[in-house]
Order: sequence, then structure tokens, then C-alpha cells
Amino acid sequence: MLTQSARGRNLWHWRNVTLAMSMLAEREATPPLAGRRILIVEDEGPIALNLASAVQQAGGIVIGPAASVAQSFALMADHTLDGALLDIRLRGETSFQLADVLAVLDIPFVFVSGLSSALMPYTHRDRPLFDKPYEMRDVISTLARLVKPEVA
Repeated sequence: MLTQSARGRNLWHWRNVTLAMSMLAEREATPPLAGRRILIVEDEGPIALNLASAVQQAGGIVIGPAASVAQSFALMADHTLDGALLDIRLRGETSFQLADVLAVLDIPFVFVSGLSSALMPYTHRDRPLFDKPYEMRDVISTLARLVKPEVA
């Protein structure tokens, strides 16, 4: 038979376990990119749509997609960004100039491209790069780890 104080400790223990479980469930229920504004830079329509769909499914807000560096800068002028997914090879240009600006603005980004990492400029060699074809969940989870937590 439990004493009064043992019952109190036992009840306190189960309340803490229940609270911890509910906090864990809430954290797991929050989409990884919940409310985060993500710029998508991709010049191939089907791939851009797949990226946009993955960002939306992860709770993110899609900015774009942009098919060029100029379109990307125009979108950046109109929107505050939390992160970006960048194809490297765009029609007749690369996204490295955009990556330089994002880095200066401290906006995290992930490269999603068929370009070899051996050809990556030195300034971006430490950035995440996913070669096509890539696993979308890996791209999204990497970007989610990079974006800053929302300020309450």
C-alpha cells in the first residue's frame, strides 16, 4: 500500500510524464517549415512544382518559383525570406550571385542541382548541395534545420 507522500510523488511523476508527452506530440505535429517563407529558384517547371509542393507540405510559404536571378531579386524586393532552395544552373546563368547576396543577408539556403560539388565556388563549398535526383524529405529537413526559429 502506498503512503500519502508516495501517492503524491507518483501523481507528480505521471503529471510530468503526461506533460512531456504532450509537448513532444505538439513538437512533432508542428510542420518543419511552419510559416517560413521559402524562395524557390528553379528554371525547370516540373521540378519547381515538386519543390513548391514539398515546401507547402512541410508548412512553408512558397515565394516563387523564380526561373532566373533577376526574378529572384524582384521577389526578394517584395518579400521577407526565411530560406531558399536554389538550382545552380539556370538558363544561361548560375545562381551563385544570388547565393552571395543571400549569404550576406544571413538567409539560409540549400543548393538543389545536378552540378558537381567540385565546380562549386570556394565561398559556397560548405553549403548543403543535393544532386539531382534527390530525396525531397532530405532537402526539406536540411533546410528546416538551417532556418531560424520563429520569434514569438
